[in-house]
Amino acid sequence: MTSKIRVCLLSIALLGASGLGPARGAEYAAYWAEDFATHWSDNAITIELRDYLAAVGYDILDADQLKTWMHARIVDGRPSAVVF
Repeated sequence: MTSKIRVCLLSIALLGASGLGPARGAEYAAYWAEDFATHWSDNAITIELRDYLAAVGYDILDADQLKTWMHARIVDGRPSAVVF
């Protein structure tokens, strides 16, 4: 595991431990598109981050799924967060 991904995972873990992380009853999603190039990190790091977020309960969504998910959160008013 690279140092960049360790920092990302540590940040997410600290948020959870601080009480600022995922809340019960909230909805969490992460945007992921295989054909969307990243410029801030290499592809292996983004795959590790995607897999970690999926493992802790985030829905991994493509653009069409995210649009539907966001409209649903507007309608139902549930607390939610998206990672891009």
